[in-house]
Amino acid sequence: GTFFDGNVALRSTYVSDQVRFAPYDSPRFVEQLLELASTRSTPMVLMSDDDRAILAVSRNRSLLAPHYRFELPDARLVDRVYNKSAFIGLCRENGLPAPAGMAVDGPEDLERAVREMPFPLVVKPPYKEYWWRSDFEREVGPYKKALLAETPAELRALYSNVARIHPSVLLQEYVPGGDDAHYSVNLLMGADGEPAGLFMARKHRVHPVGAGVGCLIQILPAHDKLEAATRDVCRRLELRGLVNIQFKQHAQTGEFKLIEIQFRNSTWGYIGTAAGRNLPALYYAGLTGALEPPMAGTLPPLKLIDPGKDVKASLRHIRDGRLTPADWIRSYSGPKIFHGMLAADPVPALLSVWNLAARRAKGGAYGQAAAPGSAPGSAPASAPAPAGMAASARSREAASRRNGSPS
Repeated sequence: GTFFDGNVALRSTYVSDQVRFAPYDSPRFVEQLLELASTRSTPMVLMSDDDRAILAVSRNRSLLAPHYRFELPDARLVDRVYNKSAFIGLCRENGLPAPAGMAVDGPEDLERAVREMPFPLVVKPPYKEYWWRSDFEREVGPYKKALLAETPAELRALYSNVARIHPSVLLQEYVPGGDDAHYSVNLLMGADGEPAGLFMARKHRVHPVGAGVGCLIQILPAHDKLEAATRDVCRRLELRGLVNIQFKQHAQTGEFKLIEIQFRNSTWGYIGTAAGRNLPALYYAGLTGALEPPMAGTLPPLKLIDPGKDVKASLRHIRDGRLTPADWIRSYSGPKIFHGMLAADPVPALLSVWNLAARRAKGGAYGQAAAPGSAPGSAPASAPAPAGMAASARSREAASRRNGSPS
């Protein structure tokens, strides 16, 4: 099921039934789930790749639990994990190795951060949906899920623009390191506090460069230090169910800094399944008593490549002198799969190409379209761009030249 009519997954040969939902952050979504459950004789398993759907299920678990099968941590914990500002406090209370941060809801908070926090600083929205606005590019610049401010002047100019999208942001300590310093650990945590399944992967390139989604990622057959850091987070927070934990490795100290936690499926699930660790199927089997899928022992160093995004990222790195054409070609060597491309199920990939071409023909760009539905909070109406916008644009360009990545 989906709320988005243009979801190409609906055209997959593996889809046997479809449900069109209201936006996941609307009350109607939960009502539709209950209506759907009334048409089934047995409870269905709930899984999602959307944070808003996970939050809706978590916040309405008492209504949904009699009719659906799902496994989530404590409801208050889920809320604090998905609100990046609250997440900072959660990490501090539990002694987790997250970068220091401060919530900003207005100019006074911003000035306190300027006085108390060391630069450079990463700027993020508390909920990523806050920046999913059609006017983001006009007011701030090309969409990224995090932005970098190297000086107080840059921060003030950047905030004056971002506040027109939403006044609440999270300022976070910058963790030195490039895009390839980002790691993701995917687990299915059992009731006994031990992972029933686990795989680790590393980003090699992301798009947009500096703060985007992984477009060339690779399975790590083993990494004892990373796995130990992951198990410590799970133990301290008593996590269970499907969990994705993202770290960034500090370029100088080698420490793994906790960036975020999710309780949903994601692109990483594709590479895990292809490598022999099908965690969603294992989750389903655990909730229904179905036959568990076979789980691979030693994992291959499999790569997942998103060709459309990786071409853009690689050309940017080549232009900046951080990648040669020969190294780009060599980066595709070894076992690999391509995101969204299956010979046995070609329609979704073909539709994705068609939709991209249509957006380009209309002058669209990455991150320009507003997401359907409202974010978990309201944004102020748009206003004329402030005088600081030109300075902010210069600061973004300076940040893009850094051989590093916001975290």
